[in-house]
Amino acid sequence: MAFPEPLSVSVVSEGIRYIRLERLLELKLASGMTGSGRQKDIGDVVALIQTLNLPRDLADRLSEYVRPTYRELWKQARQRYVRLGRKTPTTAADLERMQADGITVEPAITSAEDHVLLVTYDPAVAEKYALHKKDELWNKES
Repeated sequence: MAFPEPLSVSVVSEGIRYIRLERLLELKLASGMTGSGRQKDIGDVVALIQTLNLPRDLADRLSEYVRPTYRELWKQARQRYVRLGRKTPTTAADLERMQADGITVEPAITSAEDHVLLVTYDPAVAEKYALHKKDELWNKES
């Protein structure tokens, strides 16, 4: 990857010029992938994925050269934690508290209609509510 012309990959906001997120990711990824001693650049990308909650499909807007690395880092940074739970009136308050902490509630694919799938990407929240890494429970992509 060639280093881009700064004016062509930047935006101005409130009088300050910033590099566009996609180009920053590309540069950080390419540097970390090829530069000896540049692992901090890879760590920076992981931090951006986590902090900004970047979507997996952002890879589609990146250079083909760095797409596979972005997708792998996204998968590692956005580990999905899950737990099958009951959705009954006795646990409605618990569900509300979990949602306030960032857990999402998805329909569960079970024969029982009173179950939901509790999901988070935050390891601390997962530990608090005893959610498990998705890959430990199921071996297929979701």
